Amino acid sequence: MATPPPLLLARRWSAVMAVQFAIGVVTGTVPSFEFGLLWPGMMGRWGDVFGIGFGVEAWAFFLEAVLIAIYLYGWRRLASRAHFLLGLPLPLVALLGAFGILAANSWMNTSRGFTLDAAGNPVDVKIWKAVFTGFLRGCPGLQTGEESDSCGAGQGQPDRRQGDPASTPHGGDAAHHDQELPTVSPLK
Repeated sequence: MATPPPLLLARRWSAVMAVQFAIGVVTGTVPSFEFGLLWPGMMGRWGDVFGIGFGVEAWAFFLEAVLIAIYLYGWRRLASRAHFLLGLPLPLVALLGAFGILAANSWMNTSRGFTLDAAGNPVDVKIWKAVFTGFLRGCPGLQTGEESDSCGAGQGQPDRRQGDPASTPHGGDAAHHDQELPTVSPLK
């Protein structure tokens, strides 16, 4: 008896999904070690804010790993309806992981959601503001320092021009991560 084409396609694309996930494991593990080993000063100081996006991605990754493992292992072991239902959340979990990475990256470009104490360390972290920065929301006014009421800029936030060493927590220059981090004005 021949395998129906939709089932054959599903099995083949499942193999592609497994390979892509394995590549993602390898390429995702390297940056996590790099942040801790190459930039411990940045992570020690800004990890409470910067790490929120990576925390979201880590939870999504583990959930995705469990769902993929059960999905692939369950091809001939689970009822077809249960197997199908296990596959439904996989795209959503993958999108959640991608969102976490984008949130961490956007925070590096438009850092928001914290206040600096007297020593220049971030305190009073506001998770929603740290995750949903202007860059992630697509608000160009928050990226260039221009006022834009539609995006919520111009409400007492300092000018945050890209490339300005005083406007980014890592000093604005990716080549000089070993320098002491500058003290910037408190962000609300």
